[in-house]
Amino acid sequence: MSNVAVFDVAAESSGALSILHSFYDKAKNDEQHTWVFIVSKIDLQATSNIKVVKYPWVKSHGFIGCILIYS
Repeated sequence: MSNVAVFDVAAESSGALSILHSFYDKAKNDEQHTWVFIVSKIDLQATSNIKVVKYPWVKSHGFIGCILIYS
């Protein structure tokens, strides 16, 4: 079993959000991988193979917010 990270703190509406939900729907049916969704304000439900990490403040801090996540 391998890990897959989806880092999408920019998705809030329209196209980006649709793509994020598409990945999420595929991940729900994929028991061969452990998925980690890193998002800002979007509500996704954690499951047995999906972990959701939320950083709601990252968009208001821009690039500095991304650096703070990794430090």
